[in-house]
Amino acid sequence: MKKKLITFIILLYIAFSFGQNLSANSTGSFIYTPASPLNSQTVAVFYHIPNGNMATMPILMSFHGTNRNANDYRDYWISMANTNGFMVFAPEFSDANYPTGDNYQLANIFDDGDNPSLATFNPENEWTISIIDPLFEYIKADISGTQEVYYAWGHSGGSQFLHRFVEYLPNSKLDIAVCSNAGWYTVPEASVDFPYGLNESQLPNATLTDAFAKKLYVHLGQNDTDPDSPNLRHNTVVDNQQGLNRLDRGRYFFTTSEATASSMSVPFNWEKKEVPGVGHNAQQMANDALQYIFDNMSSVLVINEVLYDPAGDLSGDANGDGTRDPFDDEFIEFINNSALPLDISGYTVSDDDEVRHIFPSGTIIPANGFLVLFGGGAPTGSFGGAIVQTASEGAGTLNLTNSGEVITVKNTGGTTVQTFDYGPFGSNINQSITRNPDITGSFVEHSTVVGGLLFSPGTLSDGTTLSTDELTKSELSIYPNPSNGIFYFNNSNLQSHAAEIYSVSGHLVSKIHFSKFHSKQEVNVSQLASGMYFFKINDKVVKFIKGKS
Repeated sequence: MKKKLITFIILLYIAFSFGQNLSANSTGSFIYTPASPLNSQTVAVFYHIPNGNMATMPILMSFHGTNRNANDYRDYWISMANTNGFMVFAPEFSDANYPTGDNYQLANIFDDGDNPSLATFNPENEWTISIIDPLFEYIKADISGTQEVYYAWGHSGGSQFLHRFVEYLPNSKLDIAVCSNAGWYTVPEASVDFPYGLNESQLPNATLTDAFAKKLYVHLGQNDTDPDSPNLRHNTVVDNQQGLNRLDRGRYFFTTSEATASSMSVPFNWEKKEVPGVGHNAQQMANDALQYIFDNMSSVLVINEVLYDPAGDLSGDANGDGTRDPFDDEFIEFINNSALPLDISGYTVSDDDEVRHIFPSGTIIPANGFLVLFGGGAPTGSFGGAIVQTASEGAGTLNLTNSGEVITVKNTGGTTVQTFDYGPFGSNINQSITRNPDITGSFVEHSTVVGGLLFSPGTLSDGTTLSTDELTKSELSIYPNPSNGIFYFNNSNLQSHAAEIYSVSGHLVSKIHFSKFHSKQEVNVSQLASGMYFFKINDKVVKFIKGKS
């Protein structure tokens, strides 16, 4: 009996330490054991995973306040996670394992955050914020995930934890941070002692520079103005420096941070967003934060041309198969309005009645590329080199009624990324409607753009195409290309602190940060598998080949 008990305990330890067998459409919690020296301070992680492909589904970390109620911070997001197709994980830093604000809000950066000194400055592996990246990797390993980054939201005390995470560990895999209604801040202000400013903070300027380059939203409820709010810290220093309520303190944090970045002459990627009519309410702030965490793809995936009423004779044969058909020759033209490939596998196209098409696995629109979705038939021709598909669902047609409908495109999480109502153009126009100018303009009848031309599937309205090769003929160049592990570029004029590397399918595979600018800036890509990639810096992109190391 004793031997069986010992065996059960060992199996239980292995289950908790080496995998949770997380599954789609599940809600629960598990115990995470951080690496040494924090391995005795376990963290309960509350999670919700909607239906969908966990291997690619975005991951959101939700950070609780002083009540240490991570289950609520998971629950705030469940409905939004189901609608938008992302997972939420809320780690709980319990009073038992992470007592006092020093261990949680101040992240155990110092033994006593209110009395900082070099002697009490803790090693990075003892900081509470150092748990988050390994937790992300632990989750990825359990779900066989391919995610390269995660997103985070914190409210009240969780916002304190999160903004210090960005300040002290800006090179983490955190992509976007939304910090809602923090009680007070570590302001990038050298004349004020930590934890309210940077004096004695042991925070290097290079780290602060990287922090300013991170995407951080200072997210404030405009009604969060009660100076007597419970748990709101007051003393002479913070009151005189930041103000008497959370709204004033958040505004001070943002404006001072912006001024500090300007004085350092470094990029500043933070934004301040205020929510009218909302006070210190976590659920309402989470609802508003969603738009900043998971911005949709509407500005990237563009509906550029629609033919819902082909001409009644052979001139209406848009798909080029030699036959004019009122259903087969209908089409919707999409453009990837970005400098990187766009994977729309699993996206849906619907009309007012039903789903008409599901983009199959592997549907990747090249940078500045076209995709034409015909109603049916056997499309014949080059169509400008565009990807060509035919409607897959329903009756196998787009069935765009001439009297008008709304075309809706949704991503794999069910979020609407594009809509277009063509009803105002009326019926019997016998030609397509197209944007003029392409991509950004309003829709007009096609023949008004190019006289006599009724449609132009797969090309711009004048018959030309956008070229990724032309795009990459910019002042950005790298060498050697191909590279076996190291390449260089001139960063002395660009003066960029950050760059990104994307796979040919448009997935982010690496983020790179530069603390100094060089005319021969080195980039190490030895960790990448052999193949083609895109190197992106600011708005410039160049293709490169990674050879065998």
